[in-house]
Order: sequence, then structure tokens, then C-alpha cells
Amino acid sequence: SGAPDNQHNPLGGTTLASILLLSLFLNPLATAELQAEEFPPPALLKELEIRLTKAPDCVPHCAALQRSQLLVTDRRMVLVQRISAASALAFPLPLDKSWRAESVLIDDTPSTLIKAGNRHWINVPAGNHEITLIAALNGENITIPFPLTAHNTVVRADDWQVRGLSNGQVIGGTLQLDKKIKQTKQNSLQPTPVKPFVKIQRRLDADLDWQLTTTVTRIAPAKGAINLRIPLLPGESVVTQNRVIEQQQMLVSLTSNQRKTQWRSVIKPEALQELQASTSTDRVEHWQIMASPRWHISGEGIPPVKTAKSGGPVIQLWRPWPGETLKLQAVRPEPVPGATTTIENIELSHQLGAGNAALKLSIQMLTSLGGDYRIPQPEGGQLQSVLIDGREQTAPIQEDYVVLPLRPGSQQIEIHWQLDSGVALTSLTPAFKLPTPANNIDIKLSLPHDRWPLFVNGPKIGPAMLYWGVLAVILAIAVGLGLLVKRQALSIPLNTFQWLLLALGMSTVNMAGSIPVVLWFFAMEARRRKPVPTSSKWFNVSQIGLIGLSGVALLSLFYTIPQSLLSAPDMQVTGNGSSNYFYQWYQDHSSDQLPQAWVFSVPLYLFRIAMLLWSIWIVFALLNWIKWGWQSISAGQLWDHTASNRKKEGKDKKARNAMPENKRLE
Repeated sequence: SGAPDNQHNPLGGTTLASILLLSLFLNPLATAELQAEEFPPPALLKELEIRLTKAPDCVPHCAALQRSQLLVTDRRMVLVQRISAASALAFPLPLDKSWRAESVLIDDTPSTLIKAGNRHWINVPAGNHEITLIAALNGENITIPFPLTAHNTVVRADDWQVRGLSNGQVIGGTLQLDKKIKQTKQNSLQPTPVKPFVKIQRRLDADLDWQLTTTVTRIAPAKGAINLRIPLLPGESVVTQNRVIEQQQMLVSLTSNQRKTQWRSVIKPEALQELQASTSTDRVEHWQIMASPRWHISGEGIPPVKTAKSGGPVIQLWRPWPGETLKLQAVRPEPVPGATTTIENIELSHQLGAGNAALKLSIQMLTSLGGDYRIPQPEGGQLQSVLIDGREQTAPIQEDYVVLPLRPGSQQIEIHWQLDSGVALTSLTPAFKLPTPANNIDIKLSLPHDRWPLFVNGPKIGPAMLYWGVLAVILAIAVGLGLLVKRQALSIPLNTFQWLLLALGMSTVNMAGSIPVVLWFFAMEARRRKPVPTSSKWFNVSQIGLIGLSGVALLSLFYTIPQSLLSAPDMQVTGNGSSNYFYQWYQDHSSDQLPQAWVFSVPLYLFRIAMLLWSIWIVFALLNWIKWGWQSISAGQLWDHTASNRKKEGKDKKARNAMPENKRLE
């Protein structure tokens, strides 16, 4: 029982010491292994990835197709291409379902062909190489889409019709080959390809120059390359660039996903005598003619198709059957004596400012021949812009005239000027002498708000300033009131001149407010001369009415004073949409000289000064009027207090009469 503990420990002290020494020995090895796992670091790996995936410096011109040779037999196709590669790359080769690639050679050495992205790819090293592609044909209609631009192309296909090749260049990047003699028996179950079918639309715009627009639109197949030869019309000159023409035929090439193509041409009128539809079964033709008023074009041989009515020019449409012919007759009508340009509507807008003015001339014009229309520059005017149907014109000034290039038909013209003279004592719209008479003339004149308009004048249909007529009536009433006060020896403290001053001051800003003022004077005079008897029950009622009328008259005067100093005078301008600072006239017809309008105005501060003097006068006059009014309303007795006592006694008497008799005796 007294033995030590290590005798019973299976490891013992020696074993523990050995384990400790071994762990110290293996620890450096584990640390070194851990460090080895962290190399290379992520930054170094990223840099290596960038270097390995970096595109060559020659991108995107690393490869070029120098020459192509195509040999097509009954069931085989051999395509030999001479290429140049600036670096090692994957070179694209044609791919289509109409043939199947069997083998490919690079410099007579077999190679691997990869299919990806609707193309064949082959790995080529840098330098010049010759690639040979051998394929088996799947049908009698072959399509070869070249991924790169094909130059110096030679095709040997005796039993095939080649389309899309012109002078060694593949038009549109696609070659099409059709078997000349179709086999009656199919050797495979391949579907028959849909033959190309397009719509050819020729549109003739006959004006000063005859322009022809030809549009070729795909109908079938929905996808796939189409190569056609479209004959040009006699005398047609193509003006669209980058078009290939051979033997008066336009080489048309539609790529796989291209829906239509278009080109423009010019043609002389005498060269176009007839139109003949092609007899080919791969197309249908539509003919459109849009003639300006300069030409009258009719067709014989084919009836036109009725088109929907629209507000634009008339378009003649024909849809011929194959082989049909349309004979055209183009006649240029001779002009008859008379006006060729009509002004249907003209609007002159003159907006006055302190130092300058803005002038706008809007014209709705109809012309049958077109040409230049010359409008004189207004005196002191600087041209800002000229718009015809919303399109701004450049350099339209020639020798103090604005020259408008008109086309046959209707057009909206808008001309803007800035005048170096602004508002004056008499502001007159500019004078215009036009080359032709004008109809439906609108003249608009805008006055700044810091002016006091006094008189306006212009064509008969226009604004009317009613203030002067109303003022004449008011002044006549004021004179009549003054004479009435004098002849009747009334105590009203206003003579004829003062009645005139009161009427003038209130007429421009508060004409209706003068009514309670006049009534107040005569009501007070009536109170002074013939008061209601104090014994009457209406005495206090009349006194309350006079006090109320005094308040209304006083408020009317107090309202007039600030309004006259802060607001503008109301000149009561009305008629044809006019207002106090905007005037509009109308005249149905005029000669070449446009009518003029004018407005006579003075600075607004003159009105303010006059109203300030009037306000000072009215304040001092009010002191005398209030004194006179107090004397009038208090003449005899101001208030009847006995009326309330009599009313109280009457109520007591009525209450006693209603009591029983025994109560009254008590």
C-alpha cells in the first residue's frame, strides 16, 4: 500500500517526458506546413489570372480573310480560305443547317472543329495559314454565311446558281447557291427550304425634283439570308451610298435577321413613261405616286387601289400582277393669271416695354407654287427667329427683307423681332406692307402696368374705353347737384366745383361708392329741414338709419383713398377680348398695307400724384362735412328718451288691466 503512484500509471513519468520532447520536435514542422498552405497569396493569383486572360494587343483586328475558293459538286462542298492571324486565336468558320461539316485541315494537317454560337471555330497559331473545310450537302439550296468580310472570292459550281457574289465580294456576308436542275427524288427526309419572297415598294415623290424611294421587305422565310437582283427603272440614278449595282440591277442582300432594306434615287420626269411588274415568282411589287400641285400624274392600264382619306396629299397606289404594265402621263399645269399666295390669317402681337418692345408676326399662308415671300423689316427691329411649321430657318434676311422659302400648300409662319423703341406717349403698332393682301387680321397690343391708358384707337372691331362716357354722365350729375344746392339754398357744404372734385376722385377706383356719399348729404339736409317729430315712434329709427348711412359713406371714402394711391385706375376697357392693359382689334380684309392701332398713355405716377392731392383735399373737407353732419343729425333733439318711458307706462297699464278686480282694489 505504500508503493508510489507511478508504479500503477501505465504511461509513467518516462513516457510523459518522451511525449513532450516529441511535440517540441514536431511543432516547427507543423508551422512550416501551415505557411506552405498560404502560398501563393490571393493577390498574386489574381495578377496571374489577369496576365493569362489578357486580350492580345491586336484586338479586334487579329485575323483577316485574304482569299476564299469554293468548289461545289453534286453532294460535296470544299471551302478553302487563306487567312492571316496576328496571334494564336480561335478562327470563325461558316455554319448552316443546309450542309454538314465532315473535316477541316490547317495547312493540310487535320484539326479539330468546334461548334459554338452558331459558328464553327478552329484554333490557329500566329501567321498565314490555309484552312480547308469539307462538308456534305443536305439539300438543293445552300447558304454559306461568312463570319468575316470575304474578299477575292472565287466560286466553281457548274450545276448551281450563285447569288450574293459581285466582283469577288460577298454582298451582305452570305452566299446562296440553288441547284439549277432539281432532282425528282429526294435522297433524305430533309425539309424543303422556303424560297425567298419579298415585297418591293417603289414610291415616287413628284415635286421640283422627282425622288424615288425603293423599299424591299422580307415576307418569307422569317429568318435566313436573302440575295436578290432588283432591276432599276429607266433613268433611275441611285443616290444612297454603299450600294452595289451591276448591269442596271441593284444587288440586294438581307442578312438572317434583317427585315427590310431601302435606297433612294432621283429620276427625270421624261424618263419615266411606264412601270412594268416583274414576272419573277420571288417578289410582289407595289407602286405609289405622290404628286405635288405642280404635277398632274395619271396612269393607264391598271386601276389604282382606293386609299383611306387623310388630311395630307393624295397618294395613288397600284398593286400589279406579275407582268402587268402601267403607262404614266405626267402633265405640268400651266399657271393661270392671278394670285398664287393667300394669307388666310395673320396676327400681329406688339408687347411694349420700358426701353424696347417684342414683336411677333404669325401668318397662316396658302400658296400654290411656292417660292420666296419677302416681308419688310420693321423700323428699328432686330430679327430674333423665323419658324416655318415649327422649324427654325437660317439666314432669312436679304436687303432689309425677311425672305420666307415657301413650298406649295399650307404653312404656319412665325417671325419674332425685338424693337429698340419701347412705350411712348402715343404707342403705335409697326406698319407692314406685304406683297399680297391679307385676310382675318388680328392686332394685339400689350401695355406695361406702370402706364395710365387714356385713349385707344384702331380697326372698327376692337376695344372701347367706356370710362370717358361714364365720366361725362357723372360730371353732368355733379354739375346738376351743384346747381340744385345753389338754387334751393341748401345747407350742404359743397359747391359745384367741389361736387366735380368728389366725382372725379371716386370715378376711377370706386364709382359705386359715390352713391352712399351723395345720399348721405341729402339725407342730412332732409334731417335738418324736415325732421321726424320727436313724439313719433319713428324718430329714433330714423336717427339709427342716419347713423348707419353715415358709417357706410365714411367707409366708402376711406376705401377710396388707399385704393387710389396703390391701385391702377379702372378705365373700363371692354370689347373683342380686351382689358385694361391688353387691346385686341380685328379686321376681315386689307390691302397689302396692314392696319395700325395705337394707345395714348401717361406714366402711372401722374395718376398717383393727382389722387394724392385729391386725398389731401378729401381729408380736410371731411372735417367740415362731419361737423355739418353732426349739426344736422342733432338738430332739435339727438335721441328721444321719453319714447322708452311711454313704452314702459303702456306696459304697466296693460298689466294692471289684466289683474283681477279684488287685486286692483288692494
